[in-house]
Amino acid sequence: MRHTKTNQIKKEATAKRILKATANFYSFPQRALTSQARTHSLAWARHVAMYLTWRLYDMSNCDIAALYNRRNHGSVYHAIKTVKAKLDKSQRVRDEIAAITLAIA
Repeated sequence: MRHTKTNQIKKEATAKRILKATANFYSFPQRALTSQARTHSLAWARHVAMYLTWRLYDMSNCDIAALYNRRNHGSVYHAIKTVKAKLDKSQRVRDEIAAITLAIA
């Protein structure tokens, strides 16, 4: 049990690095990504952060939703779906994801 709790703490710490890197990339304060604000540019940055958290770390959608102060896992599912769709179509989005991923490492 102790090992599982330690892993969860490590995942949350690394997920917060994603939050920080994404906020810096899009020039938002970190707290804005966990706020309830829904402006287009802020929502996109939040979607990218949730997508990267899902992609890079083995966290459930419910845990990711809690980290970003979302109501439930459906918000995370929507963010993942939205980013995946744009990744297929846009080189700019692929470049953004790559740049943020590099900043995390």
